Amino acid sequence: MGIIIVWIIYFVLLFISLFYAGVIIYHVLKYRYDDLPREQGQYAGRALALYVGLGGLLLLLSIVIALSMILSL
Repeated sequence: MGIIIVWIIYFVLLFISLFYAGVIIYHVLKYRYDDLPREQGQYAGRALALYVGLGGLLLLLSIVIALSMILSL
């Protein structure tokens, strides 16, 4: 029963990290060629940094869970 919960957590974290990757790609493409005012550019930069940080953290957590599942087999 415990391994099923771990697999569910792993796939949820993987899905969330893929969602954040999509958000990052969206922001990069949206603000790539726009001439934004200074305030909006700073906001976009902070939002992108937040998405990259959270996406990286979620991906790292999913890798740790995957490694723990592989080592427990």
